[in-house]
Amino acid sequence: MKIKPLNAIEKSIKDYVVNACGLTYSVHYTGTHNRGTHNRDNWTCDGWLFTIKGHTFDYFTGFGHRDKSAKPQTPPIAGVLYSLIWDGSACSESFASWCDNFGLDTDSRKALKIYEQCQEGFDKLLKVFTTAQIEHITGLLENY
Repeated sequence: MKIKPLNAIEKSIKDYVVNACGLTYSVHYTGTHNRGTHNRDNWTCDGWLFTIKGHTFDYFTGFGHRDKSAKPQTPPIAGVLYSLIWDGSACSESFASWCDNFGLDTDSRKALKIYEQCQEGFDKLLKVFTTAQIEHITGLLENY
C-alpha cells in the first residue's frame, strides 16, 4: 500500500503519538468490503485493521481515498483517531440524544448496536491513551 504525504495536522498527530506518547502502531489492509460485511450497508469500501498498544480497531475508507490508479492508500493515524474520538462522542450523551443528533430511530436495534460499538471503541481508546492525551489529540485535530 502506498502512503500519501502527510499534511501538517497528520504529521503533528503522528509525532505526538510516537514521540510524546511513546507508542507504535500499525495499519493493515483487510481488503474491499461490500454490503453485508462489517455492517457497511450499501457501501463498498476498503477495510483496515489499526493496532496500537495491543488493541485493534476496524477502520474503513471510501474509494475516494484511493490514488489515481485506484489503489488503496494507507490511512494516516490522524484520520483513524479522528474517527474513533468522533465515534466516542456517543459516550457523552444518552442513546436518545445520540439518535436525535444523527437522525436515527430510538426503536432501532441497529442504531443501538452502532451506539454500543461506538462506546466500546472509545473504551478501548481509553486503554491506549489517558483522558489528557485524548484531549490533546482532539485539540490537534480541531481543523482536520
